[in-house]
Amino acid sequence: MALQFRDVTVNFDPTSGGVQHEQATAVFDSQVLNATVALKGFNVTFDNGDHHVLQETIEASVFATNDNTVTVQVDFLLRDNSGNIDDPFSGSAAMLVLAEVA
Repeated sequence: MALQFRDVTVNFDPTSGGVQHEQATAVFDSQVLNATVALKGFNVTFDNGDHHVLQETIEASVFATNDNTVTVQVDFLLRDNSGNIDDPFSGSAAMLVLAEVA
């Protein structure tokens, strides 16, 4: 068994109205026995001007493992203090996928 690392980045197109969900895959040299993901960094922006931020959420998790591939999911939200999620927001999230492989 060995521990391997892979960098993955997820990009979020401008969207409004709710949480965005995007997935990315990391491919390893052999079968994945166990995996986890860590957020390395992120970039978020409102696409229609300056806003007072009420909530910023970025959550990364392992969605699935299949043989030597790990799929991670990132949930992404940026909202202002108007009480609505009506302003377009976009960005990216960089993650490190750690896997114990056979």
